[in-house]
Amino acid sequence: MAQAEADQQQESQQQSTGDDTGAKSQPKGQQSSAQNGKAPSMGFTILRDAALIFALLTLWGAGDAWSQTSGLVIAEFVALGNAAFIGLILAAIWHEWGHYLGTRFAGGKAKLMAPRGLSLLRFDFDYEENDRRQFHWMTYGGWIAQWGLVVLLLILIPMDSSNRVALVSAAVAFAVFANAIEIPVIMESRRGTDPQEALRLHVDRQAFWRCGIIGGVTGLFVFALIT
Repeated sequence: MAQAEADQQQESQQQSTGDDTGAKSQPKGQQSSAQNGKAPSMGFTILRDAALIFALLTLWGAGDAWSQTSGLVIAEFVALGNAAFIGLILAAIWHEWGHYLGTRFAGGKAKLMAPRGLSLLRFDFDYEENDRRQFHWMTYGGWIAQWGLVVLLLILIPMDSSNRVALVSAAVAFAVFANAIEIPVIMESRRGTDPQEALRLHVDRQAFWRCGIIGGVTGLFVFALIT
């Protein structure tokens, strides 16, 4: 998300400042590697996310099949937990790729990020090279992708069991969460505020908690509505 990308950029700048003395003695290519880590290729990133998506859907399908065929209460709880977790992760991945495609559509620059543990962040929006319009399109791309996933799931998966509804509800929950965070930022930026300043003004730990609650409540409402 935009805030996480800004935090990553700030962290990289701080690290670059702290390592400046040692970096001066290194060749330029080695400086980049030492400061930013080794970023994967685009092909590797696509294959990694494709494999992750297939694995998640396989896990969800296994839980769905177990729940449908066994009739066990524990199977239903496991399937529901799988669906909620997987729906959130799928929506986050779609959201990230939407950010990248939105940036590229607007002619902006988005650099691949080196893997960081379990983080789903994939790209680093270049706030210095990109302009406000490209920042807006980066954000819009995430929105289009996340809601596109919700529509795709509704088309492809019949809503005839609770864990299937839970998958879609979780994707809706993430989409609402992301919109709740990013809409105030976009509105601030459209009034002429620098994008990074808009992020600083509207995104903090409390905002994440507040928007997480909004997204979670919306997801539960959708789940209750459809089931």
